[in-house]
Amino acid sequence: RRNQFVVPDSTIGDFAALPEGGWVWIAPDLREIRVQRHGEGVPRTFAIPDWYQNAVGIAAGAGGDEVAFVGWNAPNLDSTGLSVMSLSDGKVTHWATLFSEGSGAQWLSDGTIMLANWATQETVTLYRVHGPGRLERLGTIPRPVPVNNLAVSSDLRRVGIVTKESHGDAWMSRVVGR
Repeated sequence: RRNQFVVPDSTIGDFAALPEGGWVWIAPDLREIRVQRHGEGVPRTFAIPDWYQNAVGIAAGAGGDEVAFVGWNAPNLDSTGLSVMSLSDGKVTHWATLFSEGSGAQWLSDGTIMLANWATQETVTLYRVHGPGRLERLGTIPRPVPVNNLAVSSDLRRVGIVTKESHGDAWMSRVVGR
């Protein structure tokens, strides 16, 4: 254990460790982001913008001064957005909006963000986001079965993919790395 922390919320959405100690997480109502740095007595709370119905994924930046989060748009829930929040003042900058069945984000080593977007339940497309409105399409993962989850190395050289296959009443999960 390197960074143990008891979250003051009984349940949380997604969470991420801050590089210099502490944690950032999505509050149980999915409408707030909470941050508690090492040595702080209580968490600070930031509301997410009204564009979002809720936040569902969060990733801490390498410098620990900002987080990226993804969430569903209000009220339709037919698109997901990617925004970056400053942890010093709570200022939010919207970076991307995509029609979506789901999405996830992670910071890359060069300060860009990898955005995984499920345009359908079976298809995931990866984007490198360089800043607000600056998406670079990296490609779609060609899978005969739905991609359930994935992780990409911070240098974009490797990806781990989790698929879930249904065969009647039997389920099998497989992790594939390239």
